[in-house]
Amino acid sequence: MNEKIQAKAISVYDIQQKIFWFLVVALVTTSVLYMFIVSKTILSVVHRNVAEERIKDLNSEISDIESQYISLGQNINLPYAASLGFHDIAKIDYVSRTSALTMRDNAR
Repeated sequence: MNEKIQAKAISVYDIQQKIFWFLVVALVTTSVLYMFIVSKTILSVVHRNVAEERIKDLNSEISDIESQYISLGQNINLPYAASLGFHDIAKIDYVSRTSALTMRDNAR
């Protein structure tokens, strides 16, 4: 009878020990996963801030280029175009769109 009680006590002790180590492993795993997620979140925020700064810089550059384009566009007029060799054409020809199959059939 005493041996049965000792066997049950040992089996309960083994179960408690297994549960304890399972909880320890679960706690360590959860802690490592938590630290990993927090570090990834911090890195994502840093990268987003860097990207936002880059976007601001690029928008500023685009704005400068657009203002240069507008100022250069204001200088173009008919006399300037004539000085570059452009002239009015006498006969206007129009180009119509045809399908690729029609162009292929005409080439035969």
